[in-house]
Amino acid sequence: LAYFDGEGWMLSIDGDARVVDRVAEIEFRPGASWAEDSAATNGPGTALAEGKAIEVFASEHFVSKWQAWSCAAAPVFEPGRERPVGLVDITGPWEMQRRQAILVARAIARAVQERLRAANCVRDEVVRHAFLTLRSTCDALVAVDARGHVIGANEPARRRIVTPDGLSLDVKSAIADVLRGASRPPGGEVHIMGANGKATLIASPVQYDGTNVGVILRAVAVR
Repeated sequence: LAYFDGEGWMLSIDGDARVVDRVAEIEFRPGASWAEDSAATNGPGTALAEGKAIEVFASEHFVSKWQAWSCAAAPVFEPGRERPVGLVDITGPWEMQRRQAILVARAIARAVQERLRAANCVRDEVVRHAFLTLRSTCDALVAVDARGHVIGANEPARRRIVTPDGLSLDVKSAIADVLRGASRPPGGEVHIMGANGKATLIASPVQYDGTNVGVILRAVAVR
């Protein structure tokens, strides 16, 4: 059983030690890339490329030395993201791999997705709580989650900051920097054009368990 990130890099592998040692000989090991552009047709890479659970059996592998193996892989999706954020793969000798492997891979992927959904809900509630706490302390106020989506805005913010298309590119860029920890106020301060003139915004990170889970945008001056 192996886990991959959304780019096809193996994060971990577990199972029968003899099988783990054998697949390491073909670079099926943590730290190796199995994306399609690195390894051609294979279970993890092809499942990520197609965005769906897939089984690559024996000779279906592009490289001959991988044809002793069968892979059943299922991508993991995070709410609000179109591309997989990870992948679950079950690999074994083709003559021993059971057809139920792909069902097991799907079930594990769904369980991981449910954990991600629950974690995202908690983080979003933390951001909403910060928004509600500050709601009466300033003029325009916007709450943004860890994915850059607006999850709260008061009426002045909807008039001046949040357009029908969402936030401006400058603001999105500043939010991304704050979420990554690349900037902190006043480094997170950006200038945008609103309906009533230029608004000065301060972007402040919201933290949960030591991680940036969102951003609060506050209008501190209008001129």
